Amino acid sequence: MKTLILGGVRSGKSRYAAEIARGESGDITLIATAKPLDEEMTARIEAHRACRPSHWTVIEEPTHLSSALVAAAAPQRAVIVDCLTLWLGNLLCADDPQALVREPALLLAALPKLRGNCVLVSNEVGFGIMPANALARRFADEAGNLHQKLAAICDRVVLMTAGLPLIVKALVVALCVALGAGAAPAHAAAYVLRDELQRNVAFAAAPRRIVTMMPSYTETVCALDACDRLVATDRFSDWPQAVRALPKAGGLDDAEVEMIVSVRPDVVLLSRSQRITDRLRELGIASFVLDTRTYADIAHTVTLIGDILGLKERATLLNAAIAAEVQGLGREASRSHREGPTVYFEVDRGPFAAGSSSFIGELLALLGARNIVTSDLGPFPKLNPEFVVRHDPQVIFIGPAEATHLAERPGWDRIRAVREGRLCSFPPEVRDTIVRPGPRVAEGMRAMAECLRRVAP
Repeated sequence: MKTLILGGVRSGKSRYAAEIARGESGDITLIATAKPLDEEMTARIEAHRACRPSHWTVIEEPTHLSSALVAAAAPQRAVIVDCLTLWLGNLLCADDPQALVREPALLLAALPKLRGNCVLVSNEVGFGIMPANALARRFADEAGNLHQKLAAICDRVVLMTAGLPLIVKALVVALCVALGAGAAPAHAAAYVLRDELQRNVAFAAAPRRIVTMMPSYTETVCALDACDRLVATDRFSDWPQAVRALPKAGGLDDAEVEMIVSVRPDVVLLSRSQRITDRLRELGIASFVLDTRTYADIAHTVTLIGDILGLKERATLLNAAIAAEVQGLGREASRSHREGPTVYFEVDRGPFAAGSSSFIGELLALLGARNIVTSDLGPFPKLNPEFVVRHDPQVIFIGPAEATHLAERPGWDRIRAVREGRLCSFPPEVRDTIVRPGPRVAEGMRAMAECLRRVAP
């Protein structure tokens, strides 16, 4: 993979180059082209040296870039060149007048043959006015021409602005593939996935900086052993313990877009009901919308998140583990030949219920329970409280805050489950495993099964 990163001064080019290199290779070599021509540049060079990871290999080569690249390139290695701007300046001011012709030509000839990954960093010069002096104008011409030739060779071209990456070339390649307009090069890492809004979302590479806006998405990312990629979550994400310290970007109805932008994510994972995709797009932030209502949706969401993260095999294994445990609990419940109890599961006071077609309803059915909220009412309908009274469930699943007050609801003191105390109420940390459609769903199913064994008539 060959990547060209362009941008202005302090646009985040070097940081993004490092992120790409870390995401694609464990072995990183940096070719630094700066020359300490004055005290200010010397200080800049020292500052960059201090920020580099100690395990990087660093080659300082201000002139003969192609030779350094050929020597450094290797399979499973990423080579960063930072930066072409200073390298061109060195050539322009070199004693050898042919250097500015010879060295770029050698670079363009060597680049397509390089093994491994290469990330080239340079300053975009095409946005300003025409420079006022001949030397500056020549530099702008040389840089612009070089960038065009490099962009034709590179698999991916990224334009940085205000710390945010705009994928230019890889986006076009990926969309052409998705729309059937042509084939991408076999070595291109870009890919396109379709989200639940039926949008084609392009990825230049597996995202390294992720914001999750639902607890189940957070838990899924972590279950895929990618917790280290999270840079922010919704306010309700609290498992595993490590995510509690991450910045919180609001909730379902009050997402904090400014917070999301500030952490510079590669992608934001949203639910269908969070209507901020257009705003994020305007700000240059990619988003991917998921929708998890049924039990089958859980596996689909795990698969999609695995595809997004480039962790397909882990997603397959996670889905297999969830399915095995859920099926085992279902088989265990089926050994009882008696008719299961009628149940009502209240998701939130409204009352909003978990219907038969919801993932909670499907798991209850596997446990033999008979949901009074039928599938024709939808997965999570808002009910008239009289509906529950009329259907008189034998067991009620309810939040702990409401459990002691059910008899105070009009007519609910006549419900069998309330009269006989056949209530399933769980502490918040257990209830979360039940109501979050994520990788811990089997834990939640087990908690429901244990309660049904205790309280069902």
